[in-house]
Amino acid sequence: MGQLERMATNRSERKQKFYGSNPWRRGMIGNGRDPRLAILLGLKGEWALYQYLKRFGVQWDAGFSRYGDGGSDITLKDKRRVQVKTVRALPGRLLLKHFSNDKVQPQPFDVIAFCADSPESVLLLGWLHRKELNRVGLLERCKVPGQSHWNLEVGYQFLRPMRRLRDEASC
Repeated sequence: MGQLERMATNRSERKQKFYGSNPWRRGMIGNGRDPRLAILLGLKGEWALYQYLKRFGVQWDAGFSRYGDGGSDITLKDKRRVQVKTVRALPGRLLLKHFSNDKVQPQPFDVIAFCADSPESVLLLGWLHRKELNRVGLLERCKVPGQSHWNLEVGYQFLRPMRRLRDEASC
């Protein structure tokens, strides 16, 4: 078992301890999937972006607490916090949980980066500043049965190229 698989197993066990059998909180979105797979998917995206930016003094926060990862997966040299979201395959929907119980979810990050998993690698799709999300995102009710929160869907056409994030990280 590799490092990311061990981390996913550890996070899954800790989520089980904190959240019990609540499948949504454990990262298991419907259809009985092993929750470690969703966690591993996210870790793969974080790791790929970290590898892309690490020579510019970024930090990868692989920690996890009762409240998740705190919304920050990578910290740039200038202290901006990056949240990484990874989809299973292209063309996956780029979603961000936005409202819960009709309250806006806090977004404790400055930049959001999107990645996609593929059999051979992880693709770095692009990124946005947090303040751009409400301008370009489409707000919609979650389509998963039994869930009532709102998601913000981002279109691929609005993503900035990763090289621009790399350029900003290098300053």
